[in-house]
This record gives sequence, structure tokens and C-alpha cells, in this order.
Amino acid sequence: MIQNYADLQISDSVLKNLYLIELEKLLSCNGKSLKDYKSLPYPIFEEMFAMENRFIADELNYDKDKLRELHESLLGKLTEEQHSV
Repeated sequence: MIQNYADLQISDSVLKNLYLIELEKLLSCNGKSLKDYKSLPYPIFEEMFAMENRFIADELNYDKDKLRELHESLLGKLTEEQHSV
């Protein structure tokens, strides 16, 4: 998920939490949990939900006017054959 955001900047604490969540998922597939290892921290899942909501908001936050202009510009460059298809 995060790999798709090349310019994304994440703090070390959030990144650590994301890795802990992934580790917890892997452990749970084998019937284990980070809670079984007292020396390891346990992730805060609420941070993950907030991060996902931010990704969705960022994806939906696009400039409609700019996209409309781009569409009209590209549409005008189509040949008759391309336009009919």
C-alpha cells in the first residue's frame, strides 16, 4: 500500500507502528501474537486506520478543473478513427 506513494514522508514512529502491524499479521497467521513476546512493543492499530483514511482522502482530493482541461485537450487530439472507437 505505502509503496505506491513515492513522495510520502512518514515519521519513524508511524513507520515503526506500520511494521509492527505487519509483523502482528504474519504472526497471527501462525497462531501467535506480539503479545506473546513481552520484550517487543505492540502496535497501535488506530494509527493504521487514520493513515488509511488519509490515503483515501488524498486519492479523492484531485483538481477536477485541471482534469477537465486535460480531458478536453486530449480529446481534441484524437483522430476521427480514434474518436469513433
